[in-house]
Amino acid sequence: MRNLKDRQKKQLLCFERESGSLRLNESTCSKLSSVSNCDDREKEHVHRFVSPSHDLRIKSLEKSKLLDYPGTKKKEVTLESLSVGLELPKVELSTFDGQPAKYWKFIRQFDLYVVSKVEDDGQRLLHLLHYCEGKARETIEECIMLPPSSGYRRACDILKRLFGRTHEISRALMKDLTEGSDIAHNDAKSLSRLAIKMENCSIILEEMDYSADLNSVVTIESIVKKLPTVLQMRWAEIVGKVTANEREPTFVELIEFVSSRAEILLSRFGQIATASKRVPSKVACSTQEQLKEIYNYEFADVHSSDKALSLNDLKAVGIVERDTYFDEGHWIVPLPWRVERNVVSGSYDLARRRLESLRRRLKCNKDFRESHTCAIQQTIDKGYAVVVPGMQLDPGYRPKWYLPHHAVINPRKPSRVRVVLDCATKVAGKSLNDPLYQGPDTTACLVGVLLRFRR
Repeated sequence: MRNLKDRQKKQLLCFERESGSLRLNESTCSKLSSVSNCDDREKEHVHRFVSPSHDLRIKSLEKSKLLDYPGTKKKEVTLESLSVGLELPKVELSTFDGQPAKYWKFIRQFDLYVVSKVEDDGQRLLHLLHYCEGKARETIEECIMLPPSSGYRRACDILKRLFGRTHEISRALMKDLTEGSDIAHNDAKSLSRLAIKMENCSIILEEMDYSADLNSVVTIESIVKKLPTVLQMRWAEIVGKVTANEREPTFVELIEFVSSRAEILLSRFGQIATASKRVPSKVACSTQEQLKEIYNYEFADVHSSDKALSLNDLKAVGIVERDTYFDEGHWIVPLPWRVERNVVSGSYDLARRRLESLRRRLKCNKDFRESHTCAIQQTIDKGYAVVVPGMQLDPGYRPKWYLPHHAVINPRKPSRVRVVLDCATKVAGKSLNDPLYQGPDTTACLVGVLLRFRR
């Protein structure tokens, strides 16, 4: 393509130079003729001597290339036609993949666009390889190894022998027309596509001089069977009038009939007549969402965050709500004691043993002893605990519960000691926590926390 454009540009520049030099030399000769007294024969010799391009231009015009377009007359390449050709947009040819139905259309396009403009057979072969693909390219790909002229002719012969046989092309076109589903009575687009296919098929087979199959009874009947019943009856009426004149209907008459009916259906009033007037009696809906809503409604209690309170939990909540009061800037919350306080009195020995163990530990570590003493003093100062009077230190004093304690040290803060009162210590199978109501569980469920975090 690039070589073709370059060649056209060179021819255009050549014509411009020749025309310019011709005008210059003609003006020079006219000046010489005005001052010369020689006869006409001498003037002609002087003109030829001064303007050697005159003969060249005449010869170039005599030998100008003649473009032979199929189906048209030969046309001379002029300066105007070259300039118009350069201004036109680039034409892209359709490729050929080996389908027989597309062979003649491809060859006609290739002749019009490449063969008529490219003289070198080697360039023609390269263009032919470029516009072939698939099995068509595979069959001629090795022709590039031959000399340009014989390689191009060989490639064209191979394509025609394998894909350009007239009976195969006719069979492929007939198959495209007759196969497929039947056309509905209101399907105007399908009817229009059928008419276009019939016209294209007629053009190709007539150019191939192989139109005998078009007018066969089998072909016409196969196409008529695809038409709606109403159009089949109309065509039967037309055939009845034609056979009355002692002749058979032709493929061209069938094309005209189908095309006219397609135009009528595609018109404004044709679309009104063929519009669907049916009211839908069934409404398609998806039950998936409805089932999901039912499932969520039926099993909503499984995912409920509200917890039912037991009877003991209700009693504990009632004690806290009834006996909580505000005193000197602090809220005082009572312990939810049960009515029966079965507290055993044998905790003195256990608490004393635990205290002796803690005393030995305090003696061994001075820093620990000072921190522990400071923590106990803070508890007393804040009113969380009071010093037991001496009269209540008697082991026989009842009822009472001696509560052991131990100290906990944070490794990150060794200077601070936290005193823990061990209410879970059991004596005879009972502890101080047993007479207390446990109360409702107000902490968040771990599974619920993880599920909410995922959302």
